[in-house]
Amino acid sequence: MSSVTLPDIGDLIDVSWAQGQPHPSRVEDRADRRFVIAAPFGLAELPEADSGLELAWLADGARLAAPAAFVEKLDAHLAQWVLRITGEPERRNRRAYVRGGGGEQVRLCLASDDDVRIDGRAVDMGEGSVRCRLERNPFQPHDRVDVTLRLDEETVALTGEVLSTKFDRDRDHELVVVYALTEPTARAIRRHVLNRQLAERRRSAG
Repeated sequence: MSSVTLPDIGDLIDVSWAQGQPHPSRVEDRADRRFVIAAPFGLAELPEADSGLELAWLADGARLAAPAAFVEKLDAHLAQWVLRITGEPERRNRRAYVRGGGGEQVRLCLASDDDVRIDGRAVDMGEGSVRCRLERNPFQPHDRVDVTLRLDEETVALTGEVLSTKFDRDRDHELVVVYALTEPTARAIRRHVLNRQLAERRRSAG
């Protein structure tokens, strides 16, 4: 297996099993085929060792996925899983993972203190996470936050957890929030992203 195509420490990934919904996470540590990841947000139960895990990530603009096995849960201060990749990475059709948008108004509030709040713009979003751009960032990874997203003619509110933060002098602060959605909210985000994609295709064709 070529190590060039595998995710590295700090990379964002998706974890799924039993052909279920992908759950966003992040690589915390790596040793060859063994990966320590942040426990996916919103999952109360651990997967079985033979539950058919799949690890997916982006590399050079392509979505790659590989079969993986659950090894153990680490008894650390922050919940972490150890996974082992068991097969070769393959390309996946990105249309199966609805993600897009960009520029939508977003407000983040610390769940434990609503005086800590900041407005920003979404970079992109999906049914499992939203990536935001902020002028300042008062949040830390693993903070629980209340998120308000303005989607065209409707506004959705949800609660999630900060997965990662990054500062770029040219792009201000970038922050990823992961969440587990109710079906109506997931449907609203899915509809919004697909409508934006269709509009962009019409402009490109036109």
